[in-house]
Amino acid sequence: MGSFFLWNLRTEEQKSQEGLLRAILYQVLDSEPALAEDLLPKMWYEALQGDDVKLGLSSKGEMTQAFQELGRLFTTTRKFCFFIDGIDEYSGNYMDGIAFINSQAANSNIKVVVSSRPIAPCEDAFAAKPMLLLQDLTRDDILAYIDETIGSHPYLTILEEESGSALQIKTEVADKSSGVFL
Repeated sequence: MGSFFLWNLRTEEQKSQEGLLRAILYQVLDSEPALAEDLLPKMWYEALQGDDVKLGLSSKGEMTQAFQELGRLFTTTRKFCFFIDGIDEYSGNYMDGIAFINSQAANSNIKVVVSSRPIAPCEDAFAAKPMLLLQDLTRDDILAYIDETIGSHPYLTILEEESGSALQIKTEVADKSSGVFL
């Protein structure tokens, strides 16, 4: 199992495909160190050269190859599940991230669970996949929270009396939350 949370406000590694690959690959190898020789043969060879060898980071190409190999290594003996949260905060080309996810999900031994705010590239790419729309499940709770926190505010009460638009404002706040409590 491996997981990664893309976070646009942090370092490049926390919002890039390279960071995603490195983090999940690390988690796979941390749980199954014996896979290192097959998944990262260049690094494995370098590590065998001696104690004073300083290993560099694997390139994006090497890590991509490692994931392709991971899908080929096992037929029925091993299953993997990757959780990728916040794909909407990906800093690269969304299609590259989507292609990686689809390549992993195409393997019957790998399951991928992805979360994202509703953005067009993800909605289009994953439209035929099973999905859960969080905003549909939390909308009533968010509306209740909004009503409790700002519904009785004096300015909103005055606005409702003068123009009757307080309900519209509360509804717009709920819509903009996209199912997320902050």
